[in-house]
Amino acid sequence: MTGKLIIFSAPSGSGKSTIINYLLTQNLNLAFSISATSRPPRGTEQHGVELEHMDYVQIHPTCLYSKKPGRSFLISESARGEGAILLNHKGERFVNELLPRDVVTKAIHEEMEKEGVDHEFISFENVPEEIIKGHFPHIYEKCLEEGYDILKEPAPIVPAQHYFMGGVHVDRDSETTMPHLYAVGETSCNGVHGKNRLASNSLLESLVFAKCAAQKIELTQKGKEEHESNYHAACC
Repeated sequence: MTGKLIIFSAPSGSGKSTIINYLLTQNLNLAFSISATSRPPRGTEQHGVELEHMDYVQIHPTCLYSKKPGRSFLISESARGEGAILLNHKGERFVNELLPRDVVTKAIHEEMEKEGVDHEFISFENVPEEIIKGHFPHIYEKCLEEGYDILKEPAPIVPAQHYFMGGVHVDRDSETTMPHLYAVGETSCNGVHGKNRLASNSLLESLVFAKCAAQKIELTQKGKEEHESNYHAACC
């Protein structure tokens, strides 16, 4: 299998760890992008690949509070940028909503502990109806499904885990500390965001670093082919 390129992308699941463990024993150019909440980052560690900042977990401050099972629904931070405010159970503001997300998250958590509750509220009372329906139609519709008309009342929110900042250590070409092994996306830790990434900057990890990895792999493969061609020409 020497010299082959495998690009592996998969959602989380225990079976993916077995696949990765096998591939890491082969002499390949291997690029993978896997959910960081799955086992592969730890699987790579078993083969001596360096991990970094595994304790860095970014929290989204305003997930729609619900007791229904399943994934949390994110109420975009841009809603606060348009004027939505955070309220406690007394209807009082308790934080500057435009502070960094980790600061806002901490303030919400502290207010919940102070009040002894499991959520706080986000109010769109200062946001024009045309902005709500024009910029945030999905949020408006989802809140309605949950029984909250944000044109008339606040919706319950709670912080939730959102994005994994740590992961497999990579360089600027997304190559790990194991030669020929590349990691892209949330499973990697490239350091461009620090501990608290900005909104939507995951695109940088998923697209820009993926392109860098592809270009490096292409150059590596081209160099191997030219070397092999020159070697065979010299031998013949």
